[in-house]
Amino acid sequence: MNATRDADGNWRSLEPRALYQLQKAIGAVYRQELAVGVRALGYEIEAGKDSLFEIKGVSPHVIRAFSERTAQIEARLAERGQTTATASPDEKQVATLETREAKREVDRGELVRDWRATADAAGFNQEGRQALVNQAETTAAQADHAALISAQGELLAHRAVAFAAEKLGERQAVFSDADLEKEAGRFGLGKVSAAQIGAAIDRSNRAGELVPRTFLDKRGAEFAGFTTATNIANEHRLLRAELEGRGAVKPMLSPVQAAKAVARTALQSDHPWNSGQREAARALLTSTNRVTALQGYAGTAKTTTVLATLRQWGASKAEVFTTQPLAIMAGDRIQFTRNDRELDRINGGHGTITAIDQQSRTATVRGPRGQTQTLNLDNTRDQHIRHAYVETAFAAQGRTADHVIIHADSKAANLVDQKSFYVSVSRARESVAIYTNDRAKLVSAINERAGLSHTAVSEAAIAAPAAGKSLGAGLG
Repeated sequence: MNATRDADGNWRSLEPRALYQLQKAIGAVYRQELAVGVRALGYEIEAGKDSLFEIKGVSPHVIRAFSERTAQIEARLAERGQTTATASPDEKQVATLETREAKREVDRGELVRDWRATADAAGFNQEGRQALVNQAETTAAQADHAALISAQGELLAHRAVAFAAEKLGERQAVFSDADLEKEAGRFGLGKVSAAQIGAAIDRSNRAGELVPRTFLDKRGAEFAGFTTATNIANEHRLLRAELEGRGAVKPMLSPVQAAKAVARTALQSDHPWNSGQREAARALLTSTNRVTALQGYAGTAKTTTVLATLRQWGASKAEVFTTQPLAIMAGDRIQFTRNDRELDRINGGHGTITAIDQQSRTATVRGPRGQTQTLNLDNTRDQHIRHAYVETAFAAQGRTADHVIIHADSKAANLVDQKSFYVSVSRARESVAIYTNDRAKLVSAINERAGLSHTAVSEAAIAAPAAGKSLGAGLG
């Protein structure tokens, strides 16, 4: 029954979303507390991944003997010529469900007898088990054992929280309180309790090392979270650099030159440019700001516009290039991987091989607008190409095709979200085919992952551009 009483004594239904979304963090906290409790009983532990652990002194062979479910699943996969390493997630899931027995009432005495029999059969007999228990009891009986564990936890808690905040802060401007507790507990597994971690977080908050922020999960739901003083300082440096760079440099091109460059680039593009792209490119080329921001919705060709602008500016960098054999034939689609203004080649530009002359070692390439050029297959300058069968969603921004095939793995949390999915499906003019490992899980993943970004600095602290000094151009 889904019912609980609120503070006023009224019956209400329970909203389980937060519990569901935090189930992994809750499970990690449970295992961390269990590890501390096992050490308090006098046992030593051996840490594994994801806050898992084993009791030191119990051999892997014995542990394996008690892993009945794993053995059942592996046996079912073996019947089908598969292993846990070669089977797909779906195949392993099927094997798991097929070997799962219905739950039934089990007499505890019978269960203990079965455990002892399994241990005996694995070579962990009564004598060995009792020796391990006696050793643990001797350790736990020492007068300072409990005090040492508590003191160790107090000393390690701050280090654990600092480590967790630094690790999470490297990847996210804002992270959830639950993730911070989970990561800190993983660092101090068996040595730090959840209460000690919570107290250390509070101390770091009061000291200004952690700063409260609202964390938005992949579905856009709000949770308590933090950023770090380091992240805030880094963002302030970036904002200060942008502010000090306003009006500080000469424009790359004059307004007339910029207009010509934009018109020329738009003609060379394999898709039509809209007014927003043209205006953004002109603003970039004529800006007197050292840093210029380009804002636009997902899939509005921000990347394409910026790259085209840089090509017109003529930016070039030295790079090391090692030739790799590439088998091509007539009909293959290729992509250029380096800018070459003299030959009118654009990094990321596409072409189709229309003919190959094996005698002269040349290939004829037709561009998206029908223009042709010849590649010398033995010339290093002409070897900056690759097959263009597939592209990432990031690289495909700004492109359009009649038919699009999308590979979307529901487990790729950093690659599949609402924004990236929109970019992918909006590339097609006529049809889209989506291939995924699990349709239901993909739908759920997209619903749960909004693809929202965080900043460590609060929006109110970000300086607005002065009149006449636009931060950038917008694409709609």
